[in-house]
Amino acid sequence: MEYRETEHAGGDQKNRMVNTVLHLDKGSYIVYFVTDGSHSYRDWNAAPPYDPEHWGISLNAASEGFAPKDVSAYEEREDKSVLARIVGVGDHERKQATFSLSKKSDVHIYALGEGRDGDMFDYAWIEDAKTGRVVWEMTYRMTEHAGGAPKNRLFDGTISLPEGKYIVLYETDDSHSFRDWNEDPPDDPGSWGVTLRLVREEYP
Repeated sequence: MEYRETEHAGGDQKNRMVNTVLHLDKGSYIVYFVTDGSHSYRDWNAAPPYDPEHWGISLNAASEGFAPKDVSAYEEREDKSVLARIVGVGDHERKQATFSLSKKSDVHIYALGEGRDGDMFDYAWIEDAKTGRVVWEMTYRMTEHAGGAPKNRLFDGTISLPEGKYIVLYETDDSHSFRDWNEDPPDDPGSWGVTLRLVREEYP
């Protein structure tokens, strides 16, 4: 939902709406709706929209040949490519997980954290379990904006690691974390933390 694609929804000018049709291929999907700290359903700080009961998002089938049996509840399936996952991390936490590689491998890292003015305050790193040496660390300059407040940072990339046993760690400070945001949350709040996946052809 981009501002330039919206129109006035009635009431105050900041009430915006999108009424559109999009094509979705066969697959599994997750729909998100994110709010900030003011002006929401039953807590308006300006004139509400014409249709306050639909504050949020609704998806409706638009195809003429749509059959309800074509849609089913989402089922979480085990992702066999995941080596380690630390997500939903709160304030003042330091968590870790171990993983092993039987040969030199490419590892995809998806990490969300907090950073500002060149420093990281919620971030991940990987250590060699045998030597304790840091083999990768989430630094500010390698991250990009993760949506929401500017301090929400994202690393989404791949590194190569030799055979061995590793420890991935994630540490937070005393503010702005999962379910306790002091500014706008990132676009993917449920992944606040770090997820490591093994890059293989059979796991696209």
